[in-house]
Amino acid sequence: MEGNEYRLLDSDGDTVYEATESTLDATGLDIIVEQWGLADREAKKAQDRVGRWGFYLKGRMEAIAATESVGGAYTAKLEPGTSWDQKALLPLLETEGVTTEELVKDGAVVLSHTPEPKVVPTVFNITRLKKYIKRGGRVKALIEGAKGVTPATLKLIKPK
Repeated sequence: MEGNEYRLLDSDGDTVYEATESTLDATGLDIIVEQWGLADREAKKAQDRVGRWGFYLKGRMEAIAATESVGGAYTAKLEPGTSWDQKALLPLLETEGVTTEELVKDGAVVLSHTPEPKVVPTVFNITRLKKYIKRGGRVKALIEGAKGVTPATLKLIKPK
């Protein structure tokens, strides 16, 4: 090629489009625009297939209570989801066995405050709060009672 070369490579490193300064002008843009549009459409179709296969696989795995499945070089893992009811944790601030000051100092809770322009509610840091479960009694009951379950998440583990 003469002058500066311009190449568009695919994910495998193969050339899908090439031009030189002498052939690079507005007349070739229509080809590039069309190819971009076609590639976008293919990507959307591929993403749709990924979603459909994942949905189907998740349903099948849940039906047989599987948490992991291997297919060729890939592994699918079904991980249970967890949610926490922040409002159900509020009684911790008035419970024997733990003090509000201790929770704040440890970063397990950020108390409600009113910076402009809106009110920020009390928020518990679940990661830091979990260690208080060891104290047992009402503290343990409140923390564990705030735990909820959300739908499981399907993860695809790709080969290295």
